Amino acid sequence: MQIFNNRFLQVFKIFLLLLLYANACSQSDIKERYCINIDISKKSKVPLSEIADNVVAIPLETADYCLLKRIDNIEIFEGLYYVHDMRSVFVFDQEGKFVRQIGKQGRGPGEYNQLFDFCINRTERQIYLISTSFIHVFDIDGNFIKQSRISAPGHVFFANNHLYHQHSYLHYENERGNIQMDYFFSIYDSAFNKVSTTLINSDEFGKDSFKSIGNAYFITKDLDDQRVYFFHAKINFDHFPRTDTLYVLNDNRREPYITIRTEGIQGGGAFLARPYVLVNVPDGQFVYHIETRQGKYAYQGFIDDFFDTGHTLIRPVPHENMFFFTKETEYSENIKMEPNPTLYLGYFKKQ
Repeated sequence: MQIFNNRFLQVFKIFLLLLLYANACSQSDIKERYCINIDISKKSKVPLSEIADNVVAIPLETADYCLLKRIDNIEIFEGLYYVHDMRSVFVFDQEGKFVRQIGKQGRGPGEYNQLFDFCINRTERQIYLISTSFIHVFDIDGNFIKQSRISAPGHVFFANNHLYHQHSYLHYENERGNIQMDYFFSIYDSAFNKVSTTLINSDEFGKDSFKSIGNAYFITKDLDDQRVYFFHAKINFDHFPRTDTLYVLNDNRREPYITIRTEGIQGGGAFLARPYVLVNVPDGQFVYHIETRQGKYAYQGFIDDFFDTGHTLIRPVPHENMFFFTKETEYSENIKMEPNPTLYLGYFKKQ
């Protein structure tokens, strides 16, 4: 019996060593393959032409019926630019001339107090506006069709005949007496039936501590493999550095694609536009080339060497291999009309 026990212990030790070795190899492989370490101390001046083939400038029409306070998001569909500014979606043509408005603030059917996000169902040629409590559905000409109640506002993206919705839920007090914020990722079919909901992260706000805060930002669908990616940004005040994750959705299941490690607090937000991953970091953006695994920290943003507008932060255009940025004029209620911003659209290099 003693001999059997000794042999069992020897076999168990060998098995344990093999398991630890395999786990170490796996972790090493993940770090080598998926981890981006961002050193924001190495500030550099990165020209926009390093990642862009071309940039075009589109001065948006200025009129009292299409004034923009800011540009939060845009989509391009059938040659028109759909511009979201938290109040509505304004549509402009390729010359920047105003075409129509989608939705408006109010209390009637299809109206809302605040517009959080929007997306376009390109198959059905419909536009989804996300307000505090509803998804408002319009046709492509701006005619209201219907609305469907949602649990909370948040970021949305429509792809592969599904609506992807990131939202949060605030518990005013959990079992530990702290305020808790839960972040969810929900998927709906085209009839707004919920397919699945996944808890992304939970944060706690204590009386004497602030554990963490996180959010998810939607990423454009990859034009090469047609998969949807989203970025989860998380600040953890218990330790530094912080690690965020870029996820890919496979069969509506999220899988880590790239982890991003930053010393200090990150501005939040990243997107994938092959072959680049761009991450918002303090005082600028970090651009990472997936194939060469080389990255640069563009201090204060990229230098616009196309139109000489200075330093700029760029944002993705959904469903396109494009990005946009603007140079905006502050809107004042005391002035009847401020010039609308010029919209700059750029095309990523296909390296």
